[in-house]
Amino acid sequence: MIGFLLLVAVFVVFVGVLQYQKVKTTARRRSFIQDYDLTHLRPKLSQHYPELTNEQLTQVELGLKQFFQANLLLEDQSLAMPSQVVDALWHEFILHTQEYHSFCYEAFDRFLHHCPSEAMKGKNKAQLSLRKTWRACCSIEGISPRRPATLPILFAVDALLNIPNGYYYSATDFREPIAKGDSSSTTYAGHIGCTSMDSGDSSTSSSSSSNSSCNSGSSCGSGCSS
Repeated sequence: MIGFLLLVAVFVVFVGVLQYQKVKTTARRRSFIQDYDLTHLRPKLSQHYPELTNEQLTQVELGLKQFFQANLLLEDQSLAMPSQVVDALWHEFILHTQEYHSFCYEAFDRFLHHCPSEAMKGKNKAQLSLRKTWRACCSIEGISPRRPATLPILFAVDALLNIPNGYYYSATDFREPIAKGDSSSTTYAGHIGCTSMDSGDSSTSSSSSSNSSCNSGSSCGSGCSS
């Protein structure tokens, strides 16, 4: 009996150590994403959006960081990219292939792929992916996902910056259905692209990642990750 109890105690300690290490690693990765300098991407993004000021470009960078934080929070799940301008910044980041590869492995311990919108498989999956992103971003900003009073930056930035052909939302778009069968709040923005994560390798290029297809388990809104 004593031997059994000792074995249980060792197992509990082992699980506790693993959990502590996971929490510590996640905190380190969260800080890495938050502190990462994206300002060197501004000149290229400004070619697409010359009207944006440096202050507005900072908001776009915060949106991309929030998307990365959401991917870290939900790990292997498919997440939609709900912003046109943030997606454009993401594209520019991917073009810096070596830097982006290093960033992904430091932030996620895997490569975060970008899939084209053509890879999206069905409106319902895209809506689910978008809602996952919504809940993750609300969690990051401390917003109630069921009854939000405001929008997370990733969902608000296109409207804030008056992005042409951007994705504009209101807080009511994401309210939880009140009654069974009430789907009037469902929002779908399914035409930017999506992301998927895998182990990747150092030879992965931006063209291969941006042209890869989401698998059958992926779901995309304006973009997604899995």
